[in-house]
Amino acid sequence: MINGQMAGEIIVGGRRYWIVSEPVLSGWRASVLEVVGVETKTTRDLGIQATGDTRTAADDAALGKLQRRLRTP
Repeated sequence: MINGQMAGEIIVGGRRYWIVSEPVLSGWRASVLEVVGVETKTTRDLGIQATGDTRTAADDAALGKLQRRLRTP
C-alpha cells in the first residue's frame, strides 16, 4: 500500500513497474509508475491510467495499456 492506495508490482524486460489503484466515486482508477530507483523507491509516472468497476478491472486495463506501449516502437 502506498499513501492509502493499493499497489501491485510487475517486472517486464528487467524493468519494474507499480500499478497503483485507488477508489473513485464510481469504481477504481489505476495508474502505472516505473520504479527507477529500486532502493529509494523513486518512481516515474508513465501517464497511463485506466478505470474500471472493480480494482481488478482497472488494474488489468492499465496493464494492457502498458503492454501495448512496450510493444510499440
